[in-house]
Amino acid sequence: METKENNGKSKIINYLSSKNRVKIILAVGIIGMALIFLSDMFPKKEQKQTVDSDEKVTQSVSAQELEKKIKEIVESIAGVGKAKVMITYLSDVEKVYAKETGESVEITREDDGAGGIRTEERKETADEYVIIENSAGRKDALLITTMEPQIRGVVVVCSGGGNGNVEARVVGAVTVALGIPSTKVYVTELKE
Repeated sequence: METKENNGKSKIINYLSSKNRVKIILAVGIIGMALIFLSDMFPKKEQKQTVDSDEKVTQSVSAQELEKKIKEIVESIAGVGKAKVMITYLSDVEKVYAKETGESVEITREDDGAGGIRTEERKETADEYVIIENSAGRKDALLITTMEPQIRGVVVVCSGGGNGNVEARVVGAVTVALGIPSTKVYVTELKE
């Protein structure tokens, strides 16, 4: 039995002689390069973006959705009944994009005619948006943040709006929900 094993080992050792060893290494290298080439041809799966604990995640709500939510809150207050809500804004949603600022300096030297040299330095600055390419190959400007519009004021017209206690509860609910001062909230009674 040992002779067959030794005979098998000697065949493998003979096969891995210097000439065959080079062929095997070359074949393994070509297969490896082919696998790398093929892996680039297949589309890569998009990785889910994770949010660091330091980053803030905000949820943008449209103006109409916000009015609807405030209306639902107001109508759930005791003594209110039916309500209508209007929210006005100082501005629209503003998106802030990353920019790179470049500066160029141009120096000119001229003979001033009196034997001296006059030097003039001119600086120019230019802003360019930072462009990134997503996994689908689309190029977009790098969005830093989206600033929600500032609320100018809120008008609530509701049944029971003429009652001082109901009005105070409505103003309290709206100011807390929107994070605005009570001076920006007006409550009045709904005509029947």
